[in-house]
Amino acid sequence: MVQPVPTALATLATLALFAGALLPLNAAARTFRLRDVLRMCGAAVSDFGERVVPVTRRRLRPRAAAPTWPALLPYPVDAGSEEERASAVRRLVEAEPDEPTGHILAAIAREEDGELRMLAFRSLIANRYAVGREVFGEALRSGSDGERSLAIDGLARLGALDELTEAFSDRVEPLAAKAVLLFAASRDRRTVIDALDDRVDPARRDAILKLLAGVLDE
Repeated sequence: MVQPVPTALATLATLALFAGALLPLNAAARTFRLRDVLRMCGAAVSDFGERVVPVTRRRLRPRAAAPTWPALLPYPVDAGSEEERASAVRRLVEAEPDEPTGHILAAIAREEDGELRMLAFRSLIANRYAVGREVFGEALRSGSDGERSLAIDGLARLGALDELTEAFSDRVEPLAAKAVLLFAASRDRRTVIDALDDRVDPARRDAILKLLAGVLDE
């Protein structure tokens, strides 16, 4: 008798296919937010709750006392006005991509919080700004779950595979699995194992492979 695929694995497979994580790297680097991950694989999150590495205390990302990035703009913006800063960020996001804009967006990503920071992340990813590489690396170490998810997308889109391997040890195993899939650009089990070998300990490797059991081809 054929055993049904566990709900958690089926939803995880749906997630991976939906996200494009099993396509070639340049196509796979499309973004998908953590809240979408959690919504789509709610059963997986609960079923695999015991496989999520416990959250440890980490140093919070330092926050600028007052944003300095508005001074980089060629037009006046009141740094103390969140409304004016939000308007300026949207204007930058919609502007024609160029190197100065990328540097300003990187500064926004470092100095702002919440939606403004996420807007800057998404624009850095969409336009493949090289300056985003350092921002994404920092986010892997000190960002929220959603920010780390975007950082994984950004590093993959830039082809920054060395930095992407740092996410293999993310405390949230679905994020680690996402990073592995983007790194391997394949759903071949052997390719994924090769990506994990010598980069994570055996326990983490086995946990990720178990999480992806319904996704990978033998």
